[in-house]
Amino acid sequence: MADVLRMTPGLRLIRRPLDCGGGFSVGTGRGGVVGWQQWMRCGPTRIPMEPACYFAIVLDGARFWVPGSGEPPDINQSTVQGIQAIEIYRGPA
Repeated sequence: MADVLRMTPGLRLIRRPLDCGGGFSVGTGRGGVVGWQQWMRCGPTRIPMEPACYFAIVLDGARFWVPGSGEPPDINQSTVQGIQAIEIYRGPA
């Protein structure tokens, strides 16, 4: 999935800490604008992730993950074969 999204203009893949399973989350480079720090809890330790504007993820019309609701998921947990469509809104829609 990361390889497919890597080709999309305006998206940025943010590497998740290896201590937390690795992988990538999706966001934009507007971390300085948002000013929000994402943390991952890996066992008893909190590890900071790179500041970014992380994308909310909606799956079949239901919120799967939104910023502030826990660790950003690894997008590689979804397979390309299991996805029929992806919608990306680059504004505050």
